[in-house]
Amino acid sequence: MNIQQLKNFIKTYDCGSISKAAEISYQSQQALSHSIRSLEKCLDCVLFLRNANGSIPTMVAHAIYDDAKRIVVSADHMAFKSKHAAGKHKKTISMCFAGNILGNPDFSLLEEIQSFCENKGINFVWHEDDPDACARGLQNGVLDCVFTWHFPLSSPDIESARVYTFDNFIVVAANSPLAEKERLTVEDLAEQIFFFSRSLGIEQPSIIQRYIQAGYNPRHTTPSNQLNCMWQMVRENKGISTNYRLFSLSADYRGLKMKSSPFENDVVHFELYWRKESPFALLLPELAGHLSAYYARLDKTAFA
Repeated sequence: MNIQQLKNFIKTYDCGSISKAAEISYQSQQALSHSIRSLEKCLDCVLFLRNANGSIPTMVAHAIYDDAKRIVVSADHMAFKSKHAAGKHKKTISMCFAGNILGNPDFSLLEEIQSFCENKGINFVWHEDDPDACARGLQNGVLDCVFTWHFPLSSPDIESARVYTFDNFIVVAANSPLAEKERLTVEDLAEQIFFFSRSLGIEQPSIIQRYIQAGYNPRHTTPSNQLNCMWQMVRENKGISTNYRLFSLSADYRGLKMKSSPFENDVVHFELYWRKESPFALLLPELAGHLSAYYARLDKTAFA
């Protein structure tokens, strides 16, 4: 067993298919499938059931998923710390993605950042984690920057730049009566069950806070770490969820419909955070501007 096998397992679990996982991790489907089979042989178990709909995690996969993520994150942190201790970190920028930004979906975000860094003559290493863990990594100097829409740390030692602001939308089943309404009201959604992914890393999403402020107490749950499972529950009219406009470009969007939020100014801000003493402190605002232009292009595509 090795760290790369665990990373491939996590990516396949999150994506729900080997083809999507291979595309995101820039490797062939054959290489990723071989990695998964090697891990299954090492653990003496089956991790995924393959069918026309993708790769379905088995009970064993569900059981080891959190442990696998902890091992990978620990290994990444060890690598980052060793580079700092050896004085090799100045040519490698370490970034953490939090709040499921890569799962919404990534739209070649990693490739965009990699290209920017290569043009600047620096390396780019990354991993995903929950917002609290990313904040700790940034504060402790393990990370150079964090890209997220939810950052739980306020410190005079940390700077930030807003990358892009998206309108939030309500996501419902395409065959739901809610999909036929011209505009949803607060009352339309008050009795619905809201689904959110555990990978967001927050206890109470902003739209639930808005409902509570309006005098309602909507039911909400986090049924899965795996986004495609959550969207399937929405397709089956078991509840609703929220996302921003770029979700309409995702393969997961099939059988769903996005409706305008009943709340004014219901938005999500993508922001880049970094330590003031980071060796890349002068470069990161430029990266934020580069990503702003990137998201503007995608956002325009979502209207097409």
